[in-house]
Formats: sequence, C-alpha cells, structure tokens
Amino acid sequence: PTCGVVRLTIEFDDGRRVPFTVSPVHANIILHFQGKPEWTLEQLSQATGLPPDGVRRRMIFWVGSGVCAETQSEGGSIAFTVIEKPSASALRTHSELPADEFEGAGAADDGQEAIIASYVTGMLTNFKALPLDRVHNMLKMFVTEPPYSKKIQELEGILDKLVQQEKLECDGGTYSLKQA
Repeated sequence: PTCGVVRLTIEFDDGRRVPFTVSPVHANIILHFQGKPEWTLEQLSQATGLPPDGVRRRMIFWVGSGVCAETQSEGGSIAFTVIEKPSASALRTHSELPADEFEGAGAADDGQEAIIASYVTGMLTNFKALPLDRVHNMLKMFVTEPPYSKKIQELEGILDKLVQQEKLECDGGTYSLKQA
C-alpha cells in the first residue's frame, strides 16, 4: 500500500471493458501489452527491469484473471499472450489483487492459496478441464515463487473451496471453470 494502487480498465476486442485495481508493478507489466500482444518472459523482464521470477509471479494474476494466457515452448521458454476475446467465465469477477499482494508476507498460506487459485483458473482457461493429479503436477512445474509445496490432498481442499465458491466445477475428479 505504500506505493498506492492503480485503477485501470482493460478493453477487449469484443468491446467488453473490465476494471482492475492492482499494484503499480502489475499495471506496469500489463500496460506493455498495449503495443505488443505477446511477450516472452525474458522480454518482459528486460522491458520492466524486474527479474524473471518477479515478472512471472505477477503474471500469475493476469493469467488467473483471464486477461493473458501462458505458454511454454518445447525449448522451455515461457511466453504470455493477451486473450483477445476471453469468455465471460474466464474473466475473474473480483478484479482486485488479494490483500496479501499488497501486504507482503502477512498471510503466507492464504497468499499461496490465492496464487494457486489464480494459476488453476489460468490453466483451466487454456485446457478447459483437468484431473486433480495433472493440476498438481503442473503446479509443481510452474509455480516457483513461492515454490509450490502442497500435497495433493491439500490441493484438493483448495480446489474444493473454489467449487464451493462457484468458481470451479468438479465432475468425477476433473475440474473445469464454472460456466456462467
């Protein structure tokens, strides 16, 4: 909070306008996409002056919010692309950063749960439906800051909370975004 917040509105190709309240660093990163719809992690790191881990950690919010998609090439490089026409269910309805983004390490478990929730939302935007074990394995590979260290049972608890909050659906152990 010492740096303030930025209120911005993102307009998509279909004319939808979605307001966001984010940290100045998050705003700085997403504003780079105005002139160029796809960036590699390294390019964004160089353009913003942030280390790659810091960029990736902040991009989790934009992926989870349905604004961007993350891809990984066979060579291992990570790229982020603006989703030009996101589905209504893909766009996060609560478009503010979780409080722990602003407060630092205050609530580490809640913070990691928020990161996991954002990342899972982004994965399900790209993959439509995934079983619990695949979500778990993908989180182990991609969530590095802070490192993902949950047991599969703990992840199931987090995903079940998201089902109860009507953000996700679960059918036979396969999770998908809640359809609007």
